[in-house]
Amino acid sequence: MTEIRPFRGLHYAETDLSALVCPPYDVISPEEQQRLYAHSPFNAVRLEYGETRPEDSPSSNRYTRAAATLREWTERSVLVRDDTPALYVDDQRFSYEGRSYMRRSLFARVRLHDWGEGRVRPHEHTLDRPKEDRIQLLRACRLNISPILSLYRDDDARVRNAVQSACHSAPTLATADISGETHTIRSLTDDRALARLVEDKTLYVIDGHHRYETALAYRNDRSQAQAWSGDEPENFVLMALVAREDPGLVVLPTHRLLRSVALPEDFAQALERDFTVEDVSATARDWREAASSLSKAADESVAIGVALANGRRLILRVRDADDIASRMPDSPPSWRSLDAAVLEAVVLRGILGINQQSASADGSLEFTHDGEEALRRVESGDCVAAFLLSPASVDKVLSMAEGGERMPQKSTYFYPKLPAGLVMNPLD
Repeated sequence: MTEIRPFRGLHYAETDLSALVCPPYDVISPEEQQRLYAHSPFNAVRLEYGETRPEDSPSSNRYTRAAATLREWTERSVLVRDDTPALYVDDQRFSYEGRSYMRRSLFARVRLHDWGEGRVRPHEHTLDRPKEDRIQLLRACRLNISPILSLYRDDDARVRNAVQSACHSAPTLATADISGETHTIRSLTDDRALARLVEDKTLYVIDGHHRYETALAYRNDRSQAQAWSGDEPENFVLMALVAREDPGLVVLPTHRLLRSVALPEDFAQALERDFTVEDVSATARDWREAASSLSKAADESVAIGVALANGRRLILRVRDADDIASRMPDSPPSWRSLDAAVLEAVVLRGILGINQQSASADGSLEFTHDGEEALRRVESGDCVAAFLLSPASVDKVLSMAEGGERMPQKSTYFYPKLPAGLVMNPLD
């Protein structure tokens, strides 16, 4: 059974959150962090992803400062706690490539399950470094600051209809307008019937794998340190639940950027051993059009765009699928049609000798969902190469999760991210 519970949400007393919420930690650059600090003295970045300082020590650091800030804001009623447990609904309106969308999320406490139990399923692998960061923050603050984003199937629309009906009478708790993206948050206190509708649903994590695994580790640590009933708040985590059928689901690819890596002189020739290589270097616009068309074959075949610092712009397509499969003997068969998996096995690891996890940890490999940004970084000389990938469809993501398979790290980007600080879940 999937168990969701209402909770006494912690949130800003201010109803206009435009200057107060922040992106989740994994997309906050150092420059964005400083901009958010300057935006408001009460911006949630101070909790979600505080700055590091040269004098930091085990007893005084970004995590202890976040905990002190949380206490201060609570004592000053910058943050307030609802008296009555509730579920919360966020209507997130945004635009992408000239089209308007609305994605509806239901915020709840969700009982944690180990991946192997099958009630909550991952769709991609994780990296070690972010989990260490998140567990230190969770230990210090005992607070879920940003929600994990999960999908559930709602073929008969029963859950969506129930949420829609409840929203008619629910008062607006807060709003936010962030660079053209708006949020309307409502509190649903009559939620028992709604919770029962979710009991038979499998949940698929689409953003927040590191936070989910951190919550599992924290629960396990706490359960060893005290008498345990299974009903403690550590047995639950804050999730935002979205129906698979929601028309506001947008999936973007996650492109790869190489920095501080010396490419071999025969790199382009090495690619030709495994791919047919189409050179579209003639004009930048042709390249952008070719790269944007990669998504048309997202689930049928592998197509990878390559932008090199020497000005060459290439489109790669697998030359021999069976040969590629032989290069990925330890990977699930479904990975052979995933751009990210083929890129990692054949190009990053095979030709360049790069371990993706190590390279991302030391900063020589970066990620972005913005293809134009990737190209700018190469053209400015900041990166030696960019690899543009295709987005996987929602059905591809779910079918792999249902089959017990995970995609490689950073395979998908469900756009846009949910901000931190809309509604928070204290672990008490």
